[in-house]
Amino acid sequence: MLVQPDVSISTPNSITTDQVLSAVITISGNPGDPTPTGSVILTASTTLGGSGYTTSPVPLSGGIATVNIPAGTLAVGTYWLTPVYTPDVASSSTYMSASNIFDYISVTAPTPTFTVSGTALSVTPGATTGNTSTVTLTPMAGFTGDVALSATVTSSPAGAQYLPTVSFGATSPVAITGTGSVTATLTVTTTAPSNNAYIHPEESNLRWCGVSGASLAIMLLVRMRRRRLRCGTSMSMGLLLLALGGLSLGCGGNSNTRGGGGLGTPGTTAGNYTVTVTGTSGAMSVTDTITVTVR
Repeated sequence: MLVQPDVSISTPNSITTDQVLSAVITISGNPGDPTPTGSVILTASTTLGGSGYTTSPVPLSGGIATVNIPAGTLAVGTYWLTPVYTPDVASSSTYMSASNIFDYISVTAPTPTFTVSGTALSVTPGATTGNTSTVTLTPMAGFTGDVALSATVTSSPAGAQYLPTVSFGATSPVAITGTGSVTATLTVTTTAPSNNAYIHPEESNLRWCGVSGASLAIMLLVRMRRRRLRCGTSMSMGLLLLALGGLSLGCGGNSNTRGGGGLGTPGTTAGNYTVTVTGTSGAMSVTDTITVTVR
């Protein structure tokens, strides 16, 4: 006697029209019976037991088959799902065909939204050309409206200095009025190293100036103690004053050659930076990341 197998199905409670309906169908016999082989089809109908969209047969594997109804196939509404099992030659001597009608699934319209994507960027520190990324906004499910854009650097090389700054300027907000994509321009500003980022030779001279002046003063004082002649002492004192005065003038002159420059900056640290771009429209917020490489 042929056995009527049990037919069960597992699906989500609801999907949107732009999602695939994926159903896992399981065919099982009585304890001790062989695992059913063959194929299954799935019918989605808006009426109980009625006709509707029917899939192609899907072979069983271990008594299980995953049947997919493509996105966009089912319109908004509720559908009764009917899986049907057909045994193959190997199982036809044990099992008969079987089907079952299950509770309906709800298909709804997707929430209007948009996507955000930006082009990667590679710049040299301080670059004022080639330092922009094109950010594209693509509407989905009929989205329209204004989108405000913002960006921030969310990761950087360890110990990075003079991080890039990012701005959309006058290109934000953008208005999405149809089904086509719109763009905005993200400008990335970096800092170039300054020319006086290292110690100047004059700065080195200043250090030696202080050392030499102190050393000379000590040598003259020692000499003064050894020579007790008044004339010699007076002469040594005069030499000491002249030497210190000349060193003071020399050191002052060297410091003025710098023109008040001071230490410079090394510029933006080289490496990869992650910039997170956020598009906001009302309560909706969509993000994407852009890689900025500073060479």
